[in-house]
Amino acid sequence: MSEAEEQRRATASLAHRVPDLGALELLLAVARLGSLGAAAREVGITQPAASSRIRSMERQLGVALVDRSPRGSRLTDAGALVTDWARRVVEAAAAFDAGAQALRDRRDSRLRVAASMTIAEYLLPGWLLALHAERPDTAVSLLAGNSARVAELLLAG
Repeated sequence: MSEAEEQRRATASLAHRVPDLGALELLLAVARLGSLGAAAREVGITQPAASSRIRSMERQLGVALVDRSPRGSRLTDAGALVTDWARRVVEAAAAFDAGAQALRDRRDSRLRVAASMTIAEYLLPGWLLALHAERPDTAVSLLAGNSARVAELLLAG
């Protein structure tokens, strides 16, 4: 089996072997708050749903993660180790999300305008000033031409 095939097989099965981000965030909340109920409230689910999610994660990983008692919940030794790993995964996911948001912001901060000469000369300056007041980081490129050319550009995307 080639290295690429091994990598593809390992990656494809990761989704089945690694808990989802929501479960990892829940485990981190249990570790931080010391209570399954408090962790459930923090992540916006019911306590029974949180308990079920932790049990499912324990089955998936094959180890007990949380000792439950009437006085609260505490991590097992394995749970503490998994929590350390979970923290890094969640931090990486947060960095991924921040990067994706930066890409969206960058994409949204460019505006290409094609306008007829009359519109470009009389109306566009006021519109661009209003845009600049609202979104000062938006870069604008303008192509002024006759109406037929503007229509062609619009139809071409």
